[in-house]
Amino acid sequence: MTGSNAKGSAVLSLDTETNTFDLTVNLFDLSSPLSMSHIHVGALEETGDVIYDIDDQSAYTVIGGFYSISIEDVEFPTMSLVDLLAGNTYLNFLTSSIVDEVEVGFPNGEVRGHLTPINAGEDALINLSTRGMVNPGNGKAGLLIGGLVIQKPKTIFFRMVADSLTRFGVQTSLKDTSFEVYETTPGGSLTETLIGGNDNWKENGQRYRIAMTGIAPEFDNESALFIDLQPGTYTLNANSEQGAGIALIEVYGTEAKGIGESIAAGSDEGNIVQEFTILNAALEATGLTAVLNGPGPFTLFAPTDEAFLATYTETDLAELLADDGDKEDDLTTLTGILLKHVVGGSILSAALVENETTTVTILMDTEIDIQLNDGGITVNNANVLEGDLTFTNGVIHVIDAVLEFGSED
Repeated sequence: MTGSNAKGSAVLSLDTETNTFDLTVNLFDLSSPLSMSHIHVGALEETGDVIYDIDDQSAYTVIGGFYSISIEDVEFPTMSLVDLLAGNTYLNFLTSSIVDEVEVGFPNGEVRGHLTPINAGEDALINLSTRGMVNPGNGKAGLLIGGLVIQKPKTIFFRMVADSLTRFGVQTSLKDTSFEVYETTPGGSLTETLIGGNDNWKENGQRYRIAMTGIAPEFDNESALFIDLQPGTYTLNANSEQGAGIALIEVYGTEAKGIGESIAAGSDEGNIVQEFTILNAALEATGLTAVLNGPGPFTLFAPTDEAFLATYTETDLAELLADDGDKEDDLTTLTGILLKHVVGGSILSAALVENETTTVTILMDTEIDIQLNDGGITVNNANVLEGDLTFTNGVIHVIDAVLEFGSED
């Protein structure tokens, strides 16, 4: 609304078989405490009747400047289903407080947004895999080849492992892996166009994105790669620069997930490769994981474990995360640290201007400076190790330091 810097987002999921819905809401930068929130019937820029009162405002989780709430398995008003499916419903969030006996805020609504219908149905490739002998010394006949047909644009995660197989009793595993991905064009003469490949997975510029899958290869000399594919036919040709041996090639369809889920996947205790255990523990402890899984959009500047340990000792971190008598104070401290790494909205490197400083406001109402130059991207005192990792509700930029601010903060 005019005169407010507040932002908000919401996702309503309707089960058409049971006529029930789930609703997730995130709000931040409200001018005054939230007083009421409703779902209304009404076309764009029209005011309509309330059809559902969102739970009592005390049901919202409030963390710093965030308001968030999740409602599940609620019956949707039958008479308003047509309006919902036609895009003629909206959410309205009202704020007000009394200052010097005067009501301030937006008692008629500070944040309002229409619910836009989308079809959640989507084809889902979970996993294809094949294991076999790779014999580079035998030319094309010695390659292990996997095929894939894509009918809709999709991001695919390719992985090739060999040394990892020794844990499963494979003693003749390939000693080094590499692969190439080709797009094939059928016709009178079959042609193949090389579109990507990988040798050592940590060296392809996707190290942290791969870590966030939770299935990064165990060994550095194994291979993995994300590729955005258009409809077509593709092959993965498995190879090696060292001898012959058995290898496993895998193709995964990447499913949509939020920022919080991605950080959790990159730190799961069952994973061989962990990069964000400290960040994930702090997000879980403060309740911000749920926020970062909400509609967003958000930009998270994500420090690695190494970045946290360069700023805090293991003892300090253990105390902040401990469930002890200082827990409430520690959680306040942690929340303050984390919120200084989150921006409302998606910030992509394409929006930056080379050799110029872009200043943005984080959720603690403090500004950070982002610079793009020949050496890469910097954010305050940190360097971006890997950026533009996009998810359903925003973007992650992995950084090599915990962000520092001036003494006034």
